[in-house]
This record gives sequence, structure tokens and C-alpha cells, in this order.
Amino acid sequence: MSTIKKALRGLSDLRIFPVVKNDETGYSVGEKIIVSGVQELTSQKDVSEWKIYADDGLYDIGSEWKGSSFTLTLAGLPNELRSYFEGGTYDELTDEYTYSSDSEAPELALSFSSVSDSSTKELTKVYSAKCTKVSFEHKTKGEGSSVVPIKIEGYFLPRRIDNAVFTKKDAANSDVSWLDTIAAVNA
Repeated sequence: MSTIKKALRGLSDLRIFPVVKNDETGYSVGEKIIVSGVQELTSQKDVSEWKIYADDGLYDIGSEWKGSSFTLTLAGLPNELRSYFEGGTYDELTDEYTYSSDSEAPELALSFSSVSDSSTKELTKVYSAKCTKVSFEHKTKGEGSSVVPIKIEGYFLPRRIDNAVFTKKDAANSDVSWLDTIAAVNA
């Protein structure tokens, strides 16, 4: 048996898709929106582990998936994209974004790529994400020229019709077109 190695480096090609429908009868998304300036994406599965004891020993073990928390870091977040990540309203005429205490982020799907090796990228589609917090830390410029990164936190959730959370695919570095669409699913 041969050894399979895969080390991922980098993160790019982030796209978001407003989820139009996500229930037991079907799933669909709206048009893709390209998001530039992606710096980091971390995810941690939330599981509940269980053990069954029988015959004077450990009989079975397992875990129940509850969701996955995530943190997405962007170099910046234009006003026209803020409403996708934290709710609120954006006025195209004035370029003003208003967030209210009762604003709620919409459900999103997202896709992105990671470099696998010199000729391959790993492409990922996440079917449902709900953002819960957007944070930033403004500092005086001083002598530096660093930017104020935007941290977006939330949860990856299952697609309700089939419980799918994400799909991954390897592709040539030059072909990331798979990331541009997320297919509808119907019962």
C-alpha cells in the first residue's frame, strides 16, 4: 500500500451564496458573491461523545455531531458585504450600512480553495453557515501600516434535506470553476 500525503497551504477563492431554501423538501442558493481578502478560516467540530458498557467492559463508543464552529478572518469587509455576515441593511445609493440590535445574519453557503501541491488545489463547498459575531479592533496607525482584520464567527450546519455539511474535491490549480456553483437538491 502506498503512502498518501497531503499538506494544505494557503486559502483563497472565497465565495458566498445566500441560501434561498434549506428544509426537508429541498435546498437551493442564490448567485455567488466573490469575497476578496480572505486571510484565515478555522473550524472546530462540536461533538458529544458516548460510551456503552456491557459484558464487564467497553462495548461500543461513538460521537454525535452537533455542528462546527468557525472563525473567518478577512483583511477588510466592504459595506456592501456586511449584511451577509451580520444582518443589517445596506443602502446602495448612499453606501451606508446600518446594523441594529435586532439584526440577524442570513444563512449562507460558501466555497473556497486551499493549495495542496504545485499543481493541485483542494476545493471545498460548505452548504450552510450562520454567522453569529463580527468583530474588529481599530488601533492608531502609529509607525506601522497594518490593516484592521475582520473576524467573523459562526457555525457550519447541515443541509436539512440530506444532512450534508461539506464536499471537498481536488482540482488543477488553474481550474477552480467548481467553486462557482452549488447545486440545488430536491426531495
